[in-house]
Amino acid sequence: MSYVKNKQFYTWVSQLLDDNVLDLLLQEYYEDDEVYSATVEGEEYSYAIGTHNQLLYPHIGKEAVEDWDFESPMTESKGEDYESLQDYVQLLSLRENDTIASDPEEIDIDEFLWNDPTYILTETEFDRPSSSVTFSRTQSDFYTVTNRATELVFELVDTILEDHYIGSEQISASSVLKHELPIRDRYFSSVSDRVQSISERPHGVGGSYLTFIKADDEYHLFVGNRSDDVAFWPNDYSVIPTGFLQKSEVSLGNPLQQHMLTEYAKEFYDYDRPNSSSRAVKSLHQLLTSSDAQFEITGSGLNLLHGHMEFTGVLIINYDSYIGYMEEHTSESFVHDSVSLIPLSDLPETIDSLLHQQNITPTSAFALLNGLHYLKTETDISVPLDIEIEQYEPDRPDRLQS
Repeated sequence: MSYVKNKQFYTWVSQLLDDNVLDLLLQEYYEDDEVYSATVEGEEYSYAIGTHNQLLYPHIGKEAVEDWDFESPMTESKGEDYESLQDYVQLLSLRENDTIASDPEEIDIDEFLWNDPTYILTETEFDRPSSSVTFSRTQSDFYTVTNRATELVFELVDTILEDHYIGSEQISASSVLKHELPIRDRYFSSVSDRVQSISERPHGVGGSYLTFIKADDEYHLFVGNRSDDVAFWPNDYSVIPTGFLQKSEVSLGNPLQQHMLTEYAKEFYDYDRPNSSSRAVKSLHQLLTSSDAQFEITGSGLNLLHGHMEFTGVLIINYDSYIGYMEEHTSESFVHDSVSLIPLSDLPETIDSLLHQQNITPTSAFALLNGLHYLKTETDISVPLDIEIEQYEPDRPDRLQS
């Protein structure tokens, strides 16, 4: 990885992300009918997320992930590959400071690399007669998951920077050919294959959850503005909370709900490693066990930039006094510079800015659209928008069409 020695790498990556080059390029690379899109008030919004009709609500439900066995064995860890691990840590060091150790082996790995257990998906199984989806997953480690993702991202960015990047408007999929991206071409032989059969290269698992809170007889949407300090999509809008699925965060109950609870505690209350006994987690869990809050899964899809499977969900808090609790206990977060509370009645004036590709992370847009569509079609909550979800559905012979 020769580019790890180039101090400008993260500057270039940030520019490509800020200009939305990577997301637009991947939409062209995978072609329009293989990426997620939605129409809001007659305006189409598309993002580099690969999905399938059965991976969006109501076809996917909590039962698809509730029975995951969290004691399954660790997969073989590529974190044992010392040379590759040192290269990876050297790359991380570029983001932390302006100097790099002359000998990579002098870098303190523990200073840069958190490598706790996390999870990977190994199979997505569709049962067409029942319209159900089942996910299989196993335990891995954070380095293994992120290393697979960085292979894809670095190959793409390196190709753009080496041959094509003159200005964002001059890049197109026709100039970054598939044969120039052999790792990505092997990883994603086609979006439809990867969505339905992901065992060849297991995917990391993440979640992006939309939070709605009722106050003064109206529901409000929480949206964060990412800080300059994050490596990917700095200064962009992001739904709250988001994160990787990790063993320490999903040890109890419904795994995605527990994941949402602990990520929520991190991003709103700045808990470093919250658990089921943390005050922020307990307070919200109490609401979920009553009629004062609900959590639902709204979909899943592959983030085509780095190959992670992303689950989306909605957290709806009906307890009016919760706003005061948040204001009293919320702390500043490394991830977000600020948090906005948007009344749903204001969405017609703000939705275009929120959903603009240069303003929001692709997975957050995916979660936002899924969540608003869920509210509009499955609840009595008023959403003053016309939303129509579209997604990639692989072609099948007529006799197999349902």
